[in-house]
Amino acid sequence: MWQRGLPFWLGLHFSWLDREPFKGISFTADGWRKAPTKNVAVVVALAMASGAQAWIVSESGRDVTLLATLVFGTLAQEVLRMLTAKAGSVHVHHYYVGAVMGALCWYSHPYSVFVAHLMWGVYVEGVAAWGRDPTFLEST
Repeated sequence: MWQRGLPFWLGLHFSWLDREPFKGISFTADGWRKAPTKNVAVVVALAMASGAQAWIVSESGRDVTLLATLVFGTLAQEVLRMLTAKAGSVHVHHYYVGAVMGALCWYSHPYSVFVAHLMWGVYVEGVAAWGRDPTFLEST
């Protein structure tokens, strides 16, 4: 229960992070200017979560190629999108990050189950609370 219900509930309350000390985290050009340290901390946390998942996959004797391809492919897509968009106009929605991270946690290890349900909660909260805007929003 705690591996599924608690993280999903936490993910459903993702908007609680819009308070201090987390306020100001945003993967937009403006967000990176206003709170670069906080944004870097979030990127590091996501990288650590992905790295832990890769470790679990490799320790289980499974091939980590698919996971690595998905992670690096998604990162390359994000970087390309940001390089080709108008300067400072890209905003990656948190529901997209939740869906991608949740999809990468497909093993039965307790960590994978916990992170998957946390990320699916973030996805559901993003879509339910804010609507499903285009995945990559070019703001004006």
